[in-house]
Amino acid sequence: MPANSLMLMGAGQSGSSAAAFVPTDIAGLQFWVKSDTGITKDGGDLVSQWDDQAGSARHLTEATNKMLWVDNQLNGKPIIRGDGVNDKMSTGLFDVAQPATWFAVFKITTHTSGAGIVGGVAAVSCGIILRGSPLVHVIDENVGDGASVNSPGAVFALYKGIFNGASSVIALNDGADQTAAPNFTSAAPNDGVFLGGRSGGSGFGNFDVAEILIYNSVISGANLTSVKNYLNTRYALW
Repeated sequence: MPANSLMLMGAGQSGSSAAAFVPTDIAGLQFWVKSDTGITKDGGDLVSQWDDQAGSARHLTEATNKMLWVDNQLNGKPIIRGDGVNDKMSTGLFDVAQPATWFAVFKITTHTSGAGIVGGVAAVSCGIILRGSPLVHVIDENVGDGASVNSPGAVFALYKGIFNGASSVIALNDGADQTAAPNFTSAAPNDGVFLGGRSGGSGFGNFDVAEILIYNSVISGANLTSVKNYLNTRYALW
């Protein structure tokens, strides 16, 4: 293991019990990163790689405009920080066709309309972006904005986005789905995952992120409860 790597628990491990839920218990997990696992960083805590825990080696990497690892920021766990200027990370190319469900735990430090959080690498991908404060949207860069929720401000929260054409929704924490009627057409994500800004690498966001999950289906019912309980237990969000 490199000396500058932070490698804590693996994807299938739990800090409390071997029987505890982990996101890989649900079929179709395409991408999973969490800030206390699989981090490669330098002596200044700048992150060059964030390892995918879903088992497909879709790691986030960046050689130049690196995001910052900051310890003990959320329920005793570290976070990864984007400075809102040019910090970013991205994966190699892969597609997840709609419907897809994204879960992202993050805090908005500066709410800048048009800034992105996470989306696809291609310029015409889906993603989660900010609009006029306090709005957080699911968006299709090929069409426009979809449903939105009101951000709770500069506090960590769980944002769930389902990308599914005109049935796309977004929800905050344990709240209800917020709907719109977007005509989403592109894959979700298209050509990989871009973290730190809008799809294709613009509109960089000033935010802290702890965990991201992407499934290739609509997560609902008992599975949705399991994912939300898992994230709330880890981060004490509500």
